[in-house]
Amino acid sequence: MMNWRRGRGSFSSWLLVVVLLALREIQTGNHTLQIHFDCELDGNIQLSSLIKYGLDGEDLIQIDKLEGHWVVLNPSAHSFKLILENAFSTEMRKLYNQKYCVGAMQKILQNSSMKENLPPEVYVSRRDFPNGTISFSCTATGFYPRSILLHWKKGIEGAIWGKESSSGTLPNSDDTFYLRISLEIPPGDTGTGYACVVDHSQLETPAVYPVPEKPPQWNFWPVALSILLAAILTISCFVVFTKWMKRKSGRTSQAQPEVPFPSSVTSVTHLQ
Repeated sequence: MMNWRRGRGSFSSWLLVVVLLALREIQTGNHTLQIHFDCELDGNIQLSSLIKYGLDGEDLIQIDKLEGHWVVLNPSAHSFKLILENAFSTEMRKLYNQKYCVGAMQKILQNSSMKENLPPEVYVSRRDFPNGTISFSCTATGFYPRSILLHWKKGIEGAIWGKESSSGTLPNSDDTFYLRISLEIPPGDTGTGYACVVDHSQLETPAVYPVPEKPPQWNFWPVALSILLAAILTISCFVVFTKWMKRKSGRTSQAQPEVPFPSSVTSVTHLQ
């Protein structure tokens, strides 16, 4: 069986022969012959292919995908059809369909940066500053293709007052893309009702991501005072308990009676 590289060489030789024969059919002047190849694959399975010839920008003849015979698109291509229908041209065309088309497409796909279409992952954050300014951030990442639209809206009317900024669409290390937009609203605006709207080809409809509400604030001093009182109470209890233990230990040692020597020992001493 002929391998792909050898088949590619034979196919190129056939193209050269076809071009030379086609040029012989052209009477005078300078002309441009175009050859268009189209191949559709599903994995290693060839679904369809198309070969079309043109002259000076006008279609001449093409192969019928279903019937497998040549269809004349221009009356001047009838003589050209006889060339393409001979046994050698038919064999080379089959070789193209079976070998060159599949091999070339697989090689192109292996060396290309084609990516699966991916929807964006979206993260929305909020930051409240001491001076009353509020900053929102909306980040979309991991999406492909590159085209995407991010914008802010507030409530139903969608009117936005504030300072907007954008990082621009930038590439990730995995050939996907990310985009971050920010909004800074002035003091006096509570920051409620804001949302980030994301529109991408992999989303059926634009997605709306509400901005988080302001986190509840807690007063530091009551909590700190409670902790301090608890610590003082614990230390006081420990001191009282220690003094009580020492006092109890002293009373126990004072109440202990003296132990007399046994009478037998005294008697032995007198005998000596």
